Amino acid sequence: MVVPQLYTSIESLAKNSDVFLNTAVSWGKRVLKSNPILQENFISLVDNLTDSVVDWAKLKLMPNMANIVSIISTGIVSVITGVASFFIGLIVSVYLLYHKEKVSSGSKRLLYSVFSLKSAGNILATLRYADEIFMNFISGRVLDSTIIGIICYVGCAILDMPYVLLVAIIVGITNIIPFFGPFIGGVPSTIIILTVSPMKALIFVIFIVILQQFDGNILGPKILGESMGLNGFWVMFSIILGAGVFGFAGMLIGVPIFMLIYTGVGILIERGLERKGLPVENSFYSNLDHIDPETKAPIEGCHQKKQNSKREEKKKLKEEKRRREYELYSMIHNITDRWKKKDKDDSEAPDKDEMSADSSGANENSSVRDERDDKKN
Repeated sequence: MVVPQLYTSIESLAKNSDVFLNTAVSWGKRVLKSNPILQENFISLVDNLTDSVVDWAKLKLMPNMANIVSIISTGIVSVITGVASFFIGLIVSVYLLYHKEKVSSGSKRLLYSVFSLKSAGNILATLRYADEIFMNFISGRVLDSTIIGIICYVGCAILDMPYVLLVAIIVGITNIIPFFGPFIGGVPSTIIILTVSPMKALIFVIFIVILQQFDGNILGPKILGESMGLNGFWVMFSIILGAGVFGFAGMLIGVPIFMLIYTGVGILIERGLERKGLPVENSFYSNLDHIDPETKAPIEGCHQKKQNSKREEKKKLKEEKRRREYELYSMIHNITDRWKKKDKDDSEAPDKDEMSADSSGANENSSVRDERDDKKN
């Protein structure tokens, strides 16, 4: 059911490519109808592009057709060889799974016969850890990509997108690749939809961005959890390195291989630090300049000392500012108290003058009476 529908979608896309091109040109003319200058430039650009494609086909494509056929033939042979190798590997893996007890026991016998007991034990522990990492990563990515593909199919069907199954398969398969997968699958899917309807292509871009945000922030962490333990930089580095060394397959297995190497190097570092009696936590070395050879005490780096001195300086400046503000407040408060006291004294001064005037008047009246009494006598 899936394969015939997928074949039909690809066949329809190939047959109607010229119709889609004319539709895109008509849409561009319709959008730029209000601006004749831009419309004229757009038409000129399309004509020049068409002429360039025709010239390229006449001058470069047709004369080199023999080489192109040879390259295509080589590619077809490579694809057939790859498919054959895949089926051979599948048959071998089925055989190994069927006889896994015998293969496992024979491998252990070989290890213990060649290596020491400790080395053989370490090799077996490393192989078990590698098996756990690869199984967690591959099964988690396959499950995650399957769910994303199904959601993409349902969403595109609801939004009435063209070539729903083809787009969902592209998005689901490329999503297996971490970090770069959404871009690898989103770009060709957008181009396919763009050939039918530019507006639907814009809606698809918005939908795929929301879908990938859901995958990266909610679904992916729930499925994979913290099994990888790598930050974004190391994930991107491992994918680029794997692609450069092993090609497309390296993009798929680069992360678990790098995780295995990363863990092994971390174990060796921890063992070396433990032999020297030093802590293994990263926080111990974050602000470290060097370790005292005698006391094994950490000595902070110059940068940390500068930061501490800056903090102390800022603290002193704040304290000095507070002290000055307090002194200014005290001075203003004292001046205010003095003015209030002076106003109070000024308001009480007239009352005292009136009392002194009354007393002096009374004395004068008493003296006048005394003089009168003396005259009468």
